[in-house]
Amino acid sequence: MSLPPPMRPLEARWVAISDPFWRARQEAIFDVGLRAQLEQIESTGRLENFRRCARGESGGHQGRYYDDSDVYKWLEAAAYAVQQHPDHPIRPCVEEVVSIVANAQEPSGYIDTFFQLMHPDKKFTNLSALHEMYCMGHLIEAGVAHRQAFGDSGLYGVAKRAADHIAATFGPGKRVGFCGHEELELALIRLDECELGVGARGEYWHLAKWMVDQRGRRPSIFENEIADTEAMKLSPWMPQMVRNEGSYSGEYLQDHAPVSEHSFVVGHAVRSMYLYAAASETCDLGDPTEAALQRVWDNLTTQRMYITGGIGPAAHNEGFTTDYDLPHRTAYAETCAAVGLALWGERMGRLTGEARYWDVVERALYNGMLSGVSLSGDRYFYTNPLESQGEHSRTPWFSCACCPPNVARLIGSIGSRIASVGRGPEGSTLWIHLPVASRISTPKEEGEARFQIGGAYPNPGVVTVQFQGPTGAQVAVALRVPWWCESASFAWNGERFEPKIERGYAVIRREWKQGDTLSADFSAEPRWFVSNPKNLSALGRACLMVGPIVYCLEEADLCAAPHRFVADVAARPQLCESNSMGHGLSEWWVKGSLENLPDGADLYAPLEKSDRSPVTARFIPYMAWCNRGANAMQVWVRKET
Repeated sequence: MSLPPPMRPLEARWVAISDPFWRARQEAIFDVGLRAQLEQIESTGRLENFRRCARGESGGHQGRYYDDSDVYKWLEAAAYAVQQHPDHPIRPCVEEVVSIVANAQEPSGYIDTFFQLMHPDKKFTNLSALHEMYCMGHLIEAGVAHRQAFGDSGLYGVAKRAADHIAATFGPGKRVGFCGHEELELALIRLDECELGVGARGEYWHLAKWMVDQRGRRPSIFENEIADTEAMKLSPWMPQMVRNEGSYSGEYLQDHAPVSEHSFVVGHAVRSMYLYAAASETCDLGDPTEAALQRVWDNLTTQRMYITGGIGPAAHNEGFTTDYDLPHRTAYAETCAAVGLALWGERMGRLTGEARYWDVVERALYNGMLSGVSLSGDRYFYTNPLESQGEHSRTPWFSCACCPPNVARLIGSIGSRIASVGRGPEGSTLWIHLPVASRISTPKEEGEARFQIGGAYPNPGVVTVQFQGPTGAQVAVALRVPWWCESASFAWNGERFEPKIERGYAVIRREWKQGDTLSADFSAEPRWFVSNPKNLSALGRACLMVGPIVYCLEEADLCAAPHRFVADVAARPQLCESNSMGHGLSEWWVKGSLENLPDGADLYAPLEKSDRSPVTARFIPYMAWCNRGANAMQVWVRKET
């Protein structure tokens, strides 16, 4: 197979979303979530930390050492709101917060309120645990978003000075160092693209690549830090996180081996996703790192990923354990980890040109990530179990509040995930990864073409791609054929035809005329899925999916505990005529039975004393569960044998 043409993301400003589903998600974040998050950021002392730094004070830092990052992620999400709605009422708040942050930065470019207030003499002495580079990475990402939204931006200047300070301190011929929590690498790449354009590979890109390549080498900088008693006074918990049977392993930090030697996904889930996302942007097809990324991806998606796209089953390390260890009720599956999976998957898709990575991105976005935020946009899950007996509930904030603003920035920038552009030997191509209803324009260097995507995706049915000018544009369109569609069919201006399928995309290369329309029928029936028998948690159970959407059964709909329900998987689920919560996705009636035991039954009873009553249960999208208060829920339900 020939090499794929270069592919780069299409910035959100080139995409106008009209899809009711994603419009509703964005409006909930922009109009409700951002204001609620800002109130939390203020009331918890996060902004006051910056004000105190600006006043030259010392001591009295409020919150956790990484709380600056929540302010930066909020600023990034708010930039997307203002970019799409220039008169949005959040804009004055954004300008005020930018001023507060800018005033806290030191002349050198350094900014981290925890160290500035509490330990000004110990900067960059505890890279393994205390997140300085992680926080500045989110500052840089926010700065880039502000420049794209506003042009010249004060926050961009703050971000660039921070990046330059890091670049002057670390790198080849300088100090060896990188962050225990990966993120800065992604930010440096994004800054490089903002400065020079995608693919230019300037100084920030090279610094990011150096940091990716240094991780896992011996002697490890983190191992040396762990042995430094003064450094560990700031993080006494860290030694036990990175040791295995008394010896340094580094798996928690993905520091166990160079990335090019990785075969399994290990350690902290969010950190690993951010590392592999950066590695995907700093390697080339065919080199050892790319081969390692393929191995790790396959291990993750075939043996260590929940059907929802959630990842990282364990709480003790917020991450991975062993193959097929995927418990339902105790699943950790941090919301940020699903965000990270989407970030890595889209980069692997652009690197390889293969649609299969976007299949996983789609799974993570519509299930594992969106379950982390309420339909109202202001209540959240940190963890995302696949079963609950009513002990889980959404909350407006967390003491470790990384997830709310992370979800906000991803939803705010969802337009940049819909499509990519690129120019290869055969000319320009528009890749449509997520064909949600939207208006797309390609930049001048990519043909300056305009397309309107129509349909109700991800609900199964017909998707249309209509050309809206200028006539004569020669732009190839590559439309991803989703994995869940077993028999896709296509039409060109109403006439059926068979497009060429390349790497999972239906590709149309021709000269376009005004009104030309590509139609794709991505119909799908409700389907029951079972798991590999090595996944003991799912034995004897089935999961309902329609298209990419995972469904669950809630006590609120069954009026009984879902674990008593047994699904008749031989009976076809029926579409509900109404949507119970206004989430914009279909709901389904499922036939089955409800297992009964006499009131006051003993803990154990003879089989003949158990009976079942026929019942029809409403299944709702997993992303919408627990929007009616805490109640029991199951994704994997028992099935008739």
